[in-house]
Amino acid sequence: MRAILSFTWNSEGLETTWIIKSRTSRQIVTQRIKFSIEFGGQLNRMNTILNESDIREIEKAVRNQFQDKTIITDDDEKLKFYYSLYKGAREIRTMPFVSIERFAEWTFRRINAMIKTKTKSLVEVLSVKCFDGFGNHATYRKLHRDEN
Repeated sequence: MRAILSFTWNSEGLETTWIIKSRTSRQIVTQRIKFSIEFGGQLNRMNTILNESDIREIEKAVRNQFQDKTIITDDDEKLKFYYSLYKGAREIRTMPFVSIERFAEWTFRRINAMIKTKTKSLVEVLSVKCFDGFGNHATYRKLHRDEN
């Protein structure tokens, strides 16, 4: 089995609203969600996996997508209505699917692409947990094969 060095970054609570669409209704959910992102890779010249500027970029990307945002599925037929309803109050983000599982997946893919580019693939995201306001969480992780 191969060992790696890892580092975990935890976000502060991000006030987020999302609209869950079912066949017959919509539910508006507003919660303080949090993220925990585990990184693995090689140490840099400061003997850390990520430096302060990396962490600031991660915080900025996560905040930009979720902090004080309303998230709606991009195929919602009431999208124009929500844009007019929240105009000036909250910025709207669209995603293909809306749930803490999909928030974890989006964050994994976005941050992994960003950090791999920045570190020339010396660091990658191993997993992302998204916590809702009720203590539940969803995890999106990279699958590893054991090398024998």
